[in-house]
Amino acid sequence: MNISQDNSNNNNLKVGLIATMPRSGTWYNHYFFYFYDGILNGHTEFSFELPKDKVGVIRNIDLDAFLICHSVCLGFYKYHGQYREVWDKLNFYVDGYNWAKNIIDSNIRHFDPSLNADVKIVYLYRNPLDQAVSFFRHAQKHKDQRHMQYKDRFGNTCAIKTLQEFIFNIGLESYIKQFLTFKVMKDIYSHNILTVKYEELVRKPEQIFKKILNHFGHNIDNEMKASAFQTALKLSRMDSMKKIEDKIGHSLGDDQADTNEKHVRDGKIGKWKTHFNNEDIARIEKRLNNFDLSLAQFDIE
Repeated sequence: MNISQDNSNNNNLKVGLIATMPRSGTWYNHYFFYFYDGILNGHTEFSFELPKDKVGVIRNIDLDAFLICHSVCLGFYKYHGQYREVWDKLNFYVDGYNWAKNIIDSNIRHFDPSLNADVKIVYLYRNPLDQAVSFFRHAQKHKDQRHMQYKDRFGNTCAIKTLQEFIFNIGLESYIKQFLTFKVMKDIYSHNILTVKYEELVRKPEQIFKKILNHFGHNIDNEMKASAFQTALKLSRMDSMKKIEDKIGHSLGDDQADTNEKHVRDGKIGKWKTHFNNEDIARIEKRLNNFDLSLAQFDIE
């Protein structure tokens, strides 16, 4: 899917990308921006099933192109520093961690900060412990059975039966492979990239959404915007999102085999404490340390 041909000769489109770690507020952002833009356009009624494979345009935020998706950081393919060799050996066990690859690759010169100085990227990520708990729970009833499988070192397909099997065989590796691209590129393109913790978004949604909008060059500077902002916050909060899932009759991503399963659950921070013991935490910390990462840099409670 290509950005409008009307802009094909412009290498400096104002592009906004919200790249997310799976289970880290992707749909929360989808609906907040959908409601905010819609209200500013004068809409009072909304369709609750949103397309998830489209590069949109948000004129009210002055963006020529806008996308919310799971993605690695664009431009990392040019990086050849200390992490590159080990990064190349890591794998995403399912393509969901880099779901928008084809969409973004077809628009690479607009979304890559090394090619477009005007691209603004927000990276939203959850701490790796709660992310694993949430992703494993979601994967258990996923329509795509590959979410509950992994390849062992002999190439055999193995079923994932426990959370520990998930995080130690493929979950943490997939997490690191996505996260590391933003860690590296943030240091290089600090003006273009804003990193946001999911935990901060959950605790302080008004403050964080304003911060994201400001990163895109948009300020809440009049009464109309302020009213639309507050209404969008209300319509996209967790209890409202649960009601939306009830209305549409399936999970927001429509990826669950059981129609009673919900995409929105409780978003609780520190849920990992009832799932991982001290030995598990030590193993996870050791794995992170191999990439100069540590649980200390995440909000785990």
